[in-house]
Order: sequence, then structure tokens, then C-alpha cells
Amino acid sequence: MTVFLAGCAAVAGGALLALAAPAKLRGVVYSIGGGAGLGLCAAAAIPVLLSCEPATFTAALPFPFGPVGLALDPLAAFFVLILSLSNFTAGLYSIGYVQTYPAAKSRLYYPALGVLFLAMLLLVAVRQAVAFLFLWEIMSLSSFALVAFEHEKEETRKAAIYYLVAMQAGFAFLLTGFVVLTHAAGGVDFSAFPAVLSGGGPLAAGLFLILFVGFAAKAGFVPFHTWLPRAHPAAPAPVSAVMSGVMIKTGIYGLLRLIQFMGNPPLWLSCFILILSLLSGILGVVYAVAQHDLKKLLAYHSIENIGIIGLGIGVGMIGLSLGLPAMAFLGFFGGLLHVLNHSLFKGLLFMGAGSVYLQTHTRNMEKLGGLAKAMPKTAALFLIGSLAISGLPLLNGFVSEFAIYLGLLRGLPGAGAGRAVALVLSLAGLALIGVLALLCFVKAFGATFLGLPREQGRGAARDGEPFGLIAQLVTAALIVVIGLLPRLTLPLMTGLVSGFAGAAGDSPVPALDGIFSSLSKGFLVFAAAGGALLGLRALLLRKRTVTETKTWDCGCQRRSGRLQYTAGSFSWIVRGFFAPLLGFRTRVKTEAGPAGLPPPVIEAATEGSDAVERLALKPFVKAVRTFLKFFSWVQSGNTQQYILYGIVFLTAIIILIFGLGG
Repeated sequence: MTVFLAGCAAVAGGALLALAAPAKLRGVVYSIGGGAGLGLCAAAAIPVLLSCEPATFTAALPFPFGPVGLALDPLAAFFVLILSLSNFTAGLYSIGYVQTYPAAKSRLYYPALGVLFLAMLLLVAVRQAVAFLFLWEIMSLSSFALVAFEHEKEETRKAAIYYLVAMQAGFAFLLTGFVVLTHAAGGVDFSAFPAVLSGGGPLAAGLFLILFVGFAAKAGFVPFHTWLPRAHPAAPAPVSAVMSGVMIKTGIYGLLRLIQFMGNPPLWLSCFILILSLLSGILGVVYAVAQHDLKKLLAYHSIENIGIIGLGIGVGMIGLSLGLPAMAFLGFFGGLLHVLNHSLFKGLLFMGAGSVYLQTHTRNMEKLGGLAKAMPKTAALFLIGSLAISGLPLLNGFVSEFAIYLGLLRGLPGAGAGRAVALVLSLAGLALIGVLALLCFVKAFGATFLGLPREQGRGAARDGEPFGLIAQLVTAALIVVIGLLPRLTLPLMTGLVSGFAGAAGDSPVPALDGIFSSLSKGFLVFAAAGGALLGLRALLLRKRTVTETKTWDCGCQRRSGRLQYTAGSFSWIVRGFFAPLLGFRTRVKTEAGPAGLPPPVIEAATEGSDAVERLALKPFVKAVRTFLKFFSWVQSGNTQQYILYGIVFLTAIIILIFGLGG
């Protein structure tokens, strides 16, 4: 535990030293602290994951905390490892990214980022409710400061406030749930909670649902997701990578802790998690397909992947409920591994999107194109992330989704009609998510990097600075390693997953090891064959001159970016199918034309709206505003009236005090 605390101290030290360092060295100083923190936290976490023997520490803090226990069990160690890696890569990428802003901004950026990571590291290790809630709020406030980094923009201010309100609404549910839970348990230590939640009954189910809402608001489950597509585009790219890659996973961590407290969950609750996760995955990817803003597209894919993670957890919970340990193991294994995998490929994609934005000053894919020639390294790395998030073989996204498929299939033998239909529909839903994700990233990569620039001047873009590329290369390397050698994940994951699924005589670990071994052999042969073909091509062309010419173009002799597919036209079939859900409207900009003739259209854009926001949140906000208008007379601007308010208030307080005293 001392090594873990030293890692936390290294993160805090890097943030503090960055505050005092010269502007050009702040990112380097913070990255040194992040690198030291990664090494120390990994040294503390990996032995716990391998041995499943937790490390503990207790600190005596003043009121209102009291004795606060810290513990690195396998679940906490797993998240500590992910958080530390993300802190290191975010620090590296920020070196060049933040230098594009005024020096005064970077002075506060690194301390806020350090506070965010320190809060998350301690959050997953703490074992006391008051300290947990305190760290949860510190995490929300520090991330709010980072979302509001470019606060001079009105769009950013609105997104930051929206995010803060959403986080406080979620925190209200957490506070309510923990107050009731600590009262029922007779203490604030986590060790007292299983006695309440594992007992079953209405109290346990109600507490689980209340706390789940608080965690779901942070994770981005539908219908608590509406802050993600606002906050992620507004935040700087490395912050978006951190928020999407690891911060929203603290909601998943909270859900997993609840499952540990509850033990074997009731079947209806397991099915609820499965259905909500499937809905989140499908709606997230459908909304992503419709986006033209590259970072907003990635934000909706965070919702999709939270759905996939939840789907794995739901499969594991159903396995526990039905007494099917192999199904439970595979579900939890796939869900937990996808937590790691998503943190990698989503971080890589947000860093790639940030590099594109720095070079082109736009996130609108309709204005991009042809960047593969100008930014070949960024394009290659973004392609790796795109293939990984689409769940294609050879990369890490396939491995975790494959395990979830196996978990669903494991539940089919001996299943009744109802369970079989539910599992088959879940399989179909997961397959639909994968198909739509592939379509979405063919669109995103093609519209951004392929073809010709859709606007002049975009071809002048260049690959980012070295530190940013190193951060992306490290992340891409881990994506490829996990994808090609999935067996490497088993030693780290087996003990962690067994803590949820339990020890079972028909453990699927040996079979899974054999499957992963076969996959690795096939993947390596395929990769070697591809490499050999590329080498042969280079050998055959080494003494030849290669010329390029345009393809057959129906007689059109002038190449133009305006003649190629746009991002919107590529996905119009999907958008048309889901049009009632997406709520599309066309915005047309015109200018005055010749007299007697209709004005020419100079710009047309199709915009969608979130169904939850359109059908639930906006009517609710409108009703609140209408109600508050009845009290608008209170703020009259009349000084005498405000003095009267004060007199009335003081009089009421005096009467109340003396009345109670009597």
C-alpha cells in the first residue's frame, strides 16, 4: 500500500511542480510525475491482480471523516492500473496541445488534471462512505474546471454548466442512497454494507436502484447520457480522452462495488441492467452515425461502449442469478476487459481528433477530407483506433466483445423459451451495435482522412508534435498487443473476475485459454502474411517508378472535393431509418437574389436532436421556468422592497426562536 500512496504522491507532486514551472516545461514536469505515478501504481496493482491478496491502509482523519480505510483489492487495482496509464498518456499528449493556448491557461490546466486523477485514484481505493462522496465531488468539480477550460466561448460555458448540473443531480442520488444505507448498516465503512444489500427485499433493491442512478449519470447510461455529447466536444482533446476513457468508468466501478455488496442479485435486476445496457449501446451508436462533429461522434460512441460494458456485466449478473458460473465468468470477463480496451482505443481516437482540430481548426467532418496525405501518422493511428472500436479481429475491441458473445451463448443450453429469446435478442443487439459502429467509423475515417480536402487550406495540415505522437503510439501498441495476444490478459483478469463469478468446478478459464491461444496463432499468421505481402510489394517495386493517376470519372476532368461523398450522404440510409428517433431538421441559409427569383441557397445542414432531451428534459425545464415566472415579481429592483424582505425574515426568525424557547 505504501507503493500505491507513493504513486499518488508522485501524481500530486507533478501537478504542484507544473504549477510553479515555466510555461514551456509545465507539460514535461507533469508527465514526469505521471510517469513516476504510473510505475509506482503499476508496481502496487499488478501483484494484487496476480495474487488476489489485497493491501490495506487506515488513516485517522478529522471530522467528518474519522477513520478512513484504503484497500487495493483486485477491482481497485484494476482501475488504478487503467487510471495511471491514462494519466501518463494524457500528460504526454498535453505537452504540445496545451502550448497552443496562452501561458496563463496552462498554469491552471495541469493542477486541475492532477487533482482529477488523484481524486479518482483515491476514490477506487477508499472504503468509507463519507470519504467516497467527498472524493466523488472533487472529481466532478475538477473535471468541470477542465471542461470549462475555454470558458471565453459561450458554447463551452453552456456545456460546462450543463455538465455540472448533471453531475450534481447524480450526486444527489448517491448522497441519498448512502445516507439511507449507512443508517441501515449502522456505520459508514463499506464492510457494513453487504449485510444490508445482500439480504434481498425491497430495501436492498431500492437502495441498489437509487445508487445505480447516481453511478449511471456518471457513466452515461441512457437516459442519463445527455451531458456527454455536450461536455466532450467542449473540453480540450486530452481532457476528453480522460473523461471518456477513464472518468466515466468510475460509474462502472460503483456499479461493480454494488454487485459485490449484493452478492447474487435477483433475476429481474440482472435483466434490468442487461436491457438498459443494450438500449444504451444501440441508441449510442445510432446517434453517433448521425453526427458531423468528430468529437461529438466519439462522445456518443462512449455511450455505446458503456452499453457494451454494461451488457457484459448484465450477462455476468444473469449467470449469478441463474447459478451458471461459466456464463457469469465470461460476462464479467468481457465487461471488465472492455473497460480497459475502451480506455485505450477511445483515448487514441480523442487524441487523433485533437490533432486534427489543432491543424484544421474545425471538428466538422463536412469541411475535412484528404488529411491522410497531410497527416499520415495521425491517420494511421486513428485507423487503428477506428478498427479497434468497431470490434474487428487483430485488435483489442474484438477480444472483449468476443468474450461477451461467448457468455451469451453459454446461457443458451438448457434455457427455456423466454430466456432463449432474450439471449438471442441480446446477441442480435450486440451484432447490430458492431455493424453500425463499423459503418460509423468508415464514415468518420473516410470523410476526415480520405479523398480530397472539402475546403481549401486543409491540405496544409501536418502531423502533431512528437510527444503527442508518442502518447498515441504507446496507446496503439497496447491495442495491438492485446488484440494479437489476448492470452496475456488472463493472468491479470482471472482472479478479479473470479471474485464476481465465484469459484466453479466448470470454470471456463482452461477453455478460454485454449480459444485465445488459437485466436493468437491465427491472428499472428494473418499479420505475418500481410507483412510478407507488403514486403514483397516493396521488393518488386524497388527499381520501378510508380505513377499516380485519377480513376475513371465518367468524363469529368476536374477533381474537386465538392464532388465526393459527404459524411451526411454516407449515412443517410441509417439516418432515414431512425429518423423518428433522431428528430432531424434541416437548417437552410440563404442570401438575397435577383428580384422576382427565389433566393439561392448558400448553405444547408441537417441537425438531429437527442430524444431524451427533446421529449423529457426540455419539457421539464420549460415547466420549471413557467412555474418560476410566477415569482418573478420578487426580483423587482426596488431597494426598499429588498429591505422589507430582510425585516420580514428577521422578524420571522425572532418569533421562531422565542416561540421554540417558550
